[in-house]
Amino acid sequence: MVHIKQPNEIAHIFKTISRTKHFLKLVGFHEFLNYSMVSEELLKKLSLDPKQHLHIANTISAEIEYMRRSLIPSLIQNIKNNQGKSKSLNLFEIAKTYAPIPGELPEERYKLGIVSLEGFLYIKGLIDSLARELILPIPECVQTSHEMLAIGNTAEIRFNGKSVGMLGLLKRDLGDKMGIEKDLYVAEIDLHDLMTHILPAPRFTEPHPYAVIKLDITVPFDKSMSYAQIEQIVMKSSPFARKVEVLSRYESNITLRIYFSDHTKNMTEEEAKDELSRISQALA
Repeated sequence: MVHIKQPNEIAHIFKTISRTKHFLKLVGFHEFLNYSMVSEELLKKLSLDPKQHLHIANTISAEIEYMRRSLIPSLIQNIKNNQGKSKSLNLFEIAKTYAPIPGELPEERYKLGIVSLEGFLYIKGLIDSLARELILPIPECVQTSHEMLAIGNTAEIRFNGKSVGMLGLLKRDLGDKMGIEKDLYVAEIDLHDLMTHILPAPRFTEPHPYAVIKLDITVPFDKSMSYAQIEQIVMKSSPFARKVEVLSRYESNITLRIYFSDHTKNMTEEEAKDELSRISQALA
């Protein structure tokens, strides 16, 4: 028997896939394995152009006529087939997608597709946690647009300023066409782009010797403002703000948890509240 060593890039992508699957299953997601082909009907229902997909000339069924460029349509179909069987549906798939190249073989790329009924912040938090698991920098979500996703509820996922995917809310009219009863949130990440940002080891952070004070604040939420912009305002408003977390969002308000600390001494709660007041005024 002869052992043939995999090229480094192939070994790296398979390791990333394995770690991603393990993490998602541990947090309660169910893995689905779908055909690499979809129907013209499914593409059109989701406002996707079949002409932008690789057509199979000798297909044996109209259900497997086009090669997938995205995993999301198949996962939406999985949600439709399983809704009502569980109060919470969290599904994912990792598989190759195929982008046609005129006169050449298609470009094959591994992608991660995620669908959930839990909400935008839930998916965003999941991606943040996956980033920590894979030893990635903190992801940034920047508002964008996508043909399948609702305006104002769509974000581009970036690492180090470079796009690796998207997340957002499926348009209500597309959900109705697919027979989806509830709001459905989706995300898709290109794993080849993602793994270029994976660090070889976690960065060392010197233990902080002084107290950290956590305070919550509820402020009006401007839908045109991204989380990155909110975080930027918080950090600029107080030199003692170390971290910002989104706890919840209700109607036109958002609740944040802000971590305060002084690197030279133990900060008092009154001092932290003064900083929180300045942040509140900046966000108003």
